[in-house]
Amino acid sequence: LGLVWLVDRNVTRSRLGRALRAVKASEPVAASFAIDVGRHKLFAFVLSGAFAGVSGAIYGARVGTVSASNFDYRFSLLLVVIVVIGGLGSRPGVVISAFIYVELPYLLIELFGERLRGWDLILGALGLMLAVRNHPGGAAEIVEHRAERRRAAAEAASVVAPEDRDDDEPVPALPEMPRPAALAHRPDVPAGTVVLDVHEVSVRFGALQAVDAASLQVRAGEIVGLIGPNGAGKTTLFNAVTGLVPITGGRITLLGTDVTTMAPHRRAAAGMGRTFQGIGLAKDLSVTENLLLAQHTAARYSTAEALLGIGRSGRIERDLRERAREAVVALGFERYADTPVRLLSHGQQRIVELGCVVMTAPDLVMLDEPSAGMSPGAAENLAVRLRDIRDQLGRTVLLIEHNLPLVLDVCDSLTVLASGAVIASGSIDEVARNAEVVNAYLGEAVPV
Repeated sequence: LGLVWLVDRNVTRSRLGRALRAVKASEPVAASFAIDVGRHKLFAFVLSGAFAGVSGAIYGARVGTVSASNFDYRFSLLLVVIVVIGGLGSRPGVVISAFIYVELPYLLIELFGERLRGWDLILGALGLMLAVRNHPGGAAEIVEHRAERRRAAAEAASVVAPEDRDDDEPVPALPEMPRPAALAHRPDVPAGTVVLDVHEVSVRFGALQAVDAASLQVRAGEIVGLIGPNGAGKTTLFNAVTGLVPITGGRITLLGTDVTTMAPHRRAAAGMGRTFQGIGLAKDLSVTENLLLAQHTAARYSTAEALLGIGRSGRIERDLRERAREAVVALGFERYADTPVRLLSHGQQRIVELGCVVMTAPDLVMLDEPSAGMSPGAAENLAVRLRDIRDQLGRTVLLIEHNLPLVLDVCDSLTVLASGAVIASGSIDEVARNAEVVNAYLGEAVPV
């Protein structure tokens, strides 16, 4: 138990544990942080199988003979009850739950006789139903929520109550983080170089042609806007570029490298950073943990070092935490450093998401409606931060946005989608005068 406890603690404190929690929260979000989703799922299966193997060896040695009858429905259900009531992801909760449901019944029968036999099954079933209905995270979730309420009550202003949240606060300056030393050096990209080339990309979902031979180019040092009416296929094209949906035709290149068949996590590692419409963060993790997660590719230590807590893992984790702390300070989020992201307001979550995107200095920053959910004042201030990404941080930006005043304010050029096809591309003035664009947004005049 001590060995398993130690290994599991090392996993949860390392890049492996953060990656697994990100995969659990959202596989597309995990892939955007350059996490190999399939590999980490396989790792979880192998590690849990190893734990089960060790347990089985000890159990077999203890009972002498093992057969299918040793593992009837009561024993199997008991394991589920222990984990669910103790709390998924909580080592102390599961150990305490195991004592209550395995050892305590024997102790009570010894003290008070056979009349108590079987009551543990009834109480276990009742506890399981209550946990699933009211607290899916088990006893650990109850303790965590109470601690959060106490912490919120001790602060001058709560971060929990939505009515107390301030979404009008300006978007702070984004952290100007250099590329992590652990990552391979990338030469500076001269202005005007084609960073992203999307050539006649098509995406089909059954009978629906979501993207129809769409082409666009994004050059270094630019903010390029991708606009269009609702349902035009903008986010689908974004997902195709980042590898989250398969394409049925076309080619995608990043800085001259064909990434058309590359896995999503490899595209992220190659220099694509993106945000999502619905906030691309692991919301059960804290602000600091999400900033650590964003540096997944910089955590260059082996799985063995992570499991055993030896070698480079400690030093690298300290370096990553220092970078995350610097980012928290730059965002002005010191107060929320250990707060789960889900407890922040929508606007604050957007700020953390933008901070995560720039942590590893990607060559291309892809922003999917960054002003969604922001107040008008915050959205207006966002324009300054978008220009900072280009001018201060030296990043190239591809932007999906429905806020046309924001688009016209910050973009160097525009590409317009309608019904999955590009209907206009060029400077803002050229696109604004294009009759097809006007008709796509406002509709054609009805002849009288």
